[in-house]
Amino acid sequence: MHAGAQTPLVSRLSPTDLESEGSRSQSRPCKRKAPSTQSRAPQDDSEIPEKQSRIDLESERILDTLSKHVPRKNYITLCRHIDIGYDEAINILGKFKEDCEGATRDCLAKWKTRTGGNMAKLEEILQDAEVGDLAKYINQGSADDSLDVRPRKRKRKTNRETSPP
Repeated sequence: MHAGAQTPLVSRLSPTDLESEGSRSQSRPCKRKAPSTQSRAPQDDSEIPEKQSRIDLESERILDTLSKHVPRKNYITLCRHIDIGYDEAINILGKFKEDCEGATRDCLAKWKTRTGGNMAKLEEILQDAEVGDLAKYINQGSADDSLDVRPRKRKRKTNRETSPP
């Protein structure tokens, strides 16, 4: 080598130096930012698990009801409007052994999963798919007691009702 040339760093370190260097870097604790312990308020209703659960239950019931009322002749049209192609719609129908109600329910579940299940949008889709009269089941879902999953308020007893006669 030349007098002015330097040897590479690796060749200047002995094997024991390399081992100790490696162990030092491994034993050095990794500094991570501690997770925030500060609580935050939910930003909207969808972040409140109980309310979201009730909304999901209600929308599931609405989809169940809709699937019972979609005429077989409109199945493919509805599927196309919820972005399920003809071939996939036929395959789903085959999977359900030609049971249109089950196939429709499966397609609506796929739509809900993919889009979030906005019921106002579903009303538009039903209109476009020539089954707009079924939108009454969506509106009924939020007004009908059988589909209402909101907790009932208990009637408070007044002092008159609790005191002996």
